[in-house]
Amino acid sequence: MHRSMQNPDSRRVALVCASHCDSEGQLTGLAHVADSLSNVLRDFRRGDCRASQVQGIERATPEACALYQALLPDQVRILGPDHPDLLTTRHHIASWTGEGGDARGALALYQALLPDQARTLGPDHPGLLHTRSRIAYWMGESGDAQGALAHFKSLLSEQLAILGPDHPEALATRGYIASWTGKSGDARGALALYKELLADQMRIRGPGDPDVLRTRSHIAYWTGECGDAQVALALSSAVARSGARAKPGSSRSARNA
Repeated sequence: MHRSMQNPDSRRVALVCASHCDSEGQLTGLAHVADSLSNVLRDFRRGDCRASQVQGIERATPEACALYQALLPDQVRILGPDHPDLLTTRHHIASWTGEGGDARGALALYQALLPDQARTLGPDHPGLLHTRSRIAYWMGESGDAQGALAHFKSLLSEQLAILGPDHPEALATRGYIASWTGKSGDARGALALYKELLADQMRIRGPGDPDVLRTRSHIAYWTGECGDAQVALALSSAVARSGARAKPGSSRSARNA
């Protein structure tokens, strides 16, 4: 395949042209061709980034980030700087920047995105809660454990008020708080928080949910960090046995701490 045809949007253009060629390879029905190509261009420029997301998952992270960065100027020019599609693209750029190993870069991009989301979407939009979660996460990954912990605690109070205590995002934030509590030096505090989280996860999701198994694994780890190696080993073995019996693909939440 020609190198340019490796791009999914290029393949879409080629398929459009091929479908409107006669037996001699000449384009026919130019009005239909124009309409079809317009749809391809519209999808790309308006932020229909599903192809970019797929490539980001299946290929290298820098390529995914580059696709979104290439999309952004066209969105600014055509849609304007405050269009929701553009804000979504900026979110993806920040996310893939962090996944590519640049935690500080991701943090800066999310911090720049937050006030624009607040101004455009309103201060109570759920998207702001998610961006604040990413800011806290990448703050921790940048080396500021105390700052991450403080941000997650502040975020949780608003999530509980807006989303409710059983919402997946609130549960995820509690996991991050437990994690950064431990990483800040309080192993017993982390263990207690994970145990509290586990009880609610079991009630909401059931014992076989992957997030429940993950929390149990964290409990085993922090049990060991608290000095009880034998109990930690027993807990880890129990998690492994449960994991072997668990049905895959039942998790609903995003990456947790």
